[in-house]
Amino acid sequence: MQIPTYPEFKHLELDDVKIVKEYLLRYPKNICEFSLANLFTWRSIGNAQITLINDNLCFLMTPEFEPCFFLEPLGEHKIQETVQQCLDMTEKMAHVSEAFIKVIDKAKFTVTPVPENFDYIYQRQDLADLKGRRFDSKRNHINKFKRMYPNYVCQDFDQSHFSEALKLFDIWHQEKSKKLDQIHPMFGFQRKIIEEALSLFGYINFLGRVIYIDNRFCGFIIGSELNSKMIDVHFFYGHPEIPGVYQLLLNDASKTVFSDYDFLNLEEDLGLKSLQQAKLSYAPQYLEHKYEIRKQT
Repeated sequence: MQIPTYPEFKHLELDDVKIVKEYLLRYPKNICEFSLANLFTWRSIGNAQITLINDNLCFLMTPEFEPCFFLEPLGEHKIQETVQQCLDMTEKMAHVSEAFIKVIDKAKFTVTPVPENFDYIYQRQDLADLKGRRFDSKRNHINKFKRMYPNYVCQDFDQSHFSEALKLFDIWHQEKSKKLDQIHPMFGFQRKIIEEALSLFGYINFLGRVIYIDNRFCGFIIGSELNSKMIDVHFFYGHPEIPGVYQLLLNDASKTVFSDYDFLNLEEDLGLKSLQQAKLSYAPQYLEHKYEIRKQT
């Protein structure tokens, strides 16, 4: 389907998967917003629309929970003018990568880092091997898990696991809801996002693993390719009453379905201290910084 030229827009639809994928292959990104999966699973909640500005593919997001904004454009044509046109329509460009910030004239705009949006990037091999003192606690959790649950089984995630994954998320969410400091407004949309992702399994190449203990579904992890070297981990949930399930599941996936990639992107911490601590405990290689761009005031 043809993409309109600004100021015309069209809603992002499944018919657009092919052309968006082509743009992502030509202009690969390291930030989670530009995984093909995230663009399409969030399209309804973000009310995503697309247009071409100076032959760059631009995404306008109008979520329920914040004012509308543009993502950074996919392309390399007249970038300064493109940013300016975006900001003439909306007050900001959000979730902007550091790589994009380096190519714009920062003197013409107000550029602000947004730490709660930074992505956590890991060497996949580190998470597969868990070598060294920095991973002592992870290995201890995994060894304890294996002693407690010797009959556990890990499998590749497929369509047969959809129902069990949603039930496990409901259990996780109910437990977390008891701890108000750990709940972020975004979690209210998470079930819908998981359902949306599951409906896209025929369109997007998701990779994932599940874990069973004595035939009981106890955890799942799902990711997809962000670029040729990086996997983006979208969903990562374990039963709240089973210690060690997260450590084992991430370690297992890093050895198996994610093994063709050099890096894992575990996305953002949303400014939640507990999530930040959990992600830092895996010793990220670096944080992928993200920014907001606004007009000069």
